Amino acid sequence: MLSKLSLLFWIFLPVITVYSILLFAPKAESLVVQQPLPTVELSSDIEIAMPFDITVVDASGSPISGAVVLFTLPELHQGISDSDGIARTTFADKSKVEALVYARGYSPSPLTSVENHQQLTLTKKDDTPIVEDPLAAIFPRTVQVITRDKHSLHNTMMLVRSLGDNDGAPFIYFADNAGNFNLNEVPNIDLECRVYPAALPAVPNTLLTKFVIKTGVPQLVINDVATQMVVHEGLNANTLYQLVAGDPVTLLRSDALGNISAGPLPAGVNYSIKLSD
Repeated sequence: MLSKLSLLFWIFLPVITVYSILLFAPKAESLVVQQPLPTVELSSDIEIAMPFDITVVDASGSPISGAVVLFTLPELHQGISDSDGIARTTFADKSKVEALVYARGYSPSPLTSVENHQQLTLTKKDDTPIVEDPLAAIFPRTVQVITRDKHSLHNTMMLVRSLGDNDGAPFIYFADNAGNFNLNEVPNIDLECRVYPAALPAVPNTLLTKFVIKTGVPQLVINDVATQMVVHEGLNANTLYQLVAGDPVTLLRSDALGNISAGPLPAGVNYSIKLSD
């Protein structure tokens, strides 16, 4: 019996020794040092884009969806109004914003200074006068515009007037992805058509092409339009520049690498880039 107890003693002796060392060993004290959080300072050179929107409505206050809103100041942006008539964008500087609006069936708005969340009212076009001549009935036509290098001019806008009526309010159409314009509101008369980039003001220096559609022609292809791209590199990053062709055409903002690309633009016009004042 004594030998068995002696054997058990020697078996558990290492375990008891380790436990005693751990139990009576001095405990290390830990020190928690709290450091203040670093202060983050925003550079005054950083421009923060803030949301901006306007609402396009008709004379009764009902929203107009699908309207094209061209914001021309402080820089060129384009927005499309949603089902609530709201067209949205962002600006770093909202102190002076100018916009004009195109919508099918409405007269274009004049270039207008607008405030954030402002309503802009469009006026319905006058009804097409009733003409007894059967040739003057509505006559749907399709026009496709193709560049000289065989690319369709999608994202372009066409202003259509009766031939010789330079002061009349135009019918406004926008090309689909294939460069097709579907003219479905004008009577069967001679029409003068002018095509502009949809994202730029419709001024003489952005006129891509003009042509006449004769009475009774249901389809027309314009396939020799000369265009150019205006590309500048190595400019100041995220900076406003003027696109100039004799007179200022519009404002463009360089990207983060200092590059600007605009177009397609008319081939016969000399453009330059000038730092905006």
